Amino acid sequence: YEFGINSSLKIPYGGRFIQQGSKVSYRYFIPHCFIDQTTLTSSEHLYSKISDLKTRERIDRTFDMALGSENAETMIMRTRLEELQRNLSRIEYKQSASKDSYFNFESEIESLYDRAYYFGLISENSKNEPTVSDKLENLKAIVNYKDINEIPAINERTKIEKELFLLKKELTDINEYI
Repeated sequence: YEFGINSSLKIPYGGRFIQQGSKVSYRYFIPHCFIDQTTLTSSEHLYSKISDLKTRERIDRTFDMALGSENAETMIMRTRLEELQRNLSRIEYKQSASKDSYFNFESEIESLYDRAYYFGLISENSKNEPTVSDKLENLKAIVNYKDINEIPAINERTKIEKELFLLKKELTDINEYI
């Protein structure tokens, strides 16, 4: 078995990667060669400074390769799998964030529609409750009017108010005549 780095292998190291053509320091392999007195007497760990993150990363990446239980191809596959898992978690996070924003958007549409109905800008649909897309289309239609009197519900309301005013005027004229 020959230990080596081929062109597609990238080993993460301290926020960067070691790949073919990289200069590898002998310090990368020191945890395998250096044993101090506390490591010799300890029954808990085999390496010195195992709590150091860089040392831990060095050991994890090189120990299996040094023993021959892992080769460059499996290291590439493992690295690719880790990358895909990170991408999947990032996509799932984005998806949950977009769902939240979609629900917030729906609730905002509902609120605006209710306010428009309260102010009489939208006539009541007695058959069934409109969907969110119908409500959005109604709100878009209201926004597209240049004058408030062009809105059909407002226009109808002003016509009724004018007719009511005329009827009241006729009634007062009749009362004055009698």
